[in-house]
Amino acid sequence: MNAQTIGLKTREHAELLSEFKKRCYAYFDDMSSMSEDEFLSCLEEIAGKVHRLEAELRGVFIENPSVVIADPEIKKHFIEIIEHPISGGVRELLLARMTDSDTSDDLDFAALLQMSYMYPPKEYFESKLDFRGIVFKRKIPEMLRHFILETIEAYALGLHNSLTTLCRTILEVSVFDCASRQGLIKQNWYKAKHPECLDYVPRKVIPLATDGNKPLHDRVRKSYNRLSKVVHGQALSSGSMKQELIDTIKIVELIYEHNFK
Repeated sequence: MNAQTIGLKTREHAELLSEFKKRCYAYFDDMSSMSEDEFLSCLEEIAGKVHRLEAELRGVFIENPSVVIADPEIKKHFIEIIEHPISGGVRELLLARMTDSDTSDDLDFAALLQMSYMYPPKEYFESKLDFRGIVFKRKIPEMLRHFILETIEAYALGLHNSLTTLCRTILEVSVFDCASRQGLIKQNWYKAKHPECLDYVPRKVIPLATDGNKPLHDRVRKSYNRLSKVVHGQALSSGSMKQELIDTIKIVELIYEHNFK
């Protein structure tokens, strides 16, 4: 699903919720305007559309770890749908779609099921649905997208140390990308053949990508240093994998929001 379609479906969802509220207010202001059966039938029709839209929008992150939404209002409503779906059956519908090859629609079930012989499919899919995804205002590098995708797989497969290592990589690529796009470091910072790029280490680039925002700078540094202990074999991952993922997602979003307001 491309960004334009996501935007249209998100706007449709917002309009449906508005219509839902209007119908409720209108009915309770004048209950003689229609019968109770007509009223409930009307609400059921709207609720069904909301349910289908939420399932489609929540399913965006099954194969795509990030989306780009420039409109702030659409972005805000989209995140609300992902984090707090109105329709209670959305998760169950998605699980049914992912585990039933006869209802594959546009999902790549071959890829999703390739690990099923060594990992219980339902738990694997449920874990993938825990990932909220990252919403950006601008397009991100393909390299960052692939690292995010691998992080989701590490989480779904319960590979805690791998997830921690990838979370650090995501933070690092994010600060380097933002600093590069702001003209603070060279565009090809990752090419070692450029001598000046040898000075581009995270402890020097993090301040550039978070300039003017000390709380963000401190949060990025603290998270990066903690994750680095695992990368360098000084500690094992601890705590909740889910919280680790949530924290990293939030920090990455904050880094991009700070640089591209």
